[in-house]
Amino acid sequence: MRSWFPLIIIIPIIEMFLLFLSGKYIGILPTILIVIATGFIGFRLAKSQGTSILIKIREDLSYGRIPGEPVMEGFLVLIGGIFLLFPGYLTDLAGFLLMIPILRRKIIIGIRRWLLHQFQKGNLIFTFRR
Repeated sequence: MRSWFPLIIIIPIIEMFLLFLSGKYIGILPTILIVIATGFIGFRLAKSQGTSILIKIREDLSYGRIPGEPVMEGFLVLIGGIFLLFPGYLTDLAGFLLMIPILRRKIIIGIRRWLLHQFQKGNLIFTFRR
């Protein structure tokens, strides 16, 4: 958790700085409209991407498969949608990038590699309880 703490402090500061710069150079009203537009576009994208992922999950379940990748994609779309709700250019960029299916798949590959590495190092241990 300590490694995330600087990001929790630094990212909002950078976002505020970028919004102030935007307000200075293009004006307050256009900056506010950009924030509202990206929030709306992000919501629509998250909804459409989420719907297509739910269809994939339903299809996998109907064929008796465990929907691993669609669930991970859905989680990333959820995170992207949350990013798009925050006002700011960096979070909007991150949110829009998570809405691109090809990039999501690459992120999933990276997550799988990281998880495998953590399992091999013994950093992750799962126990099942009944």
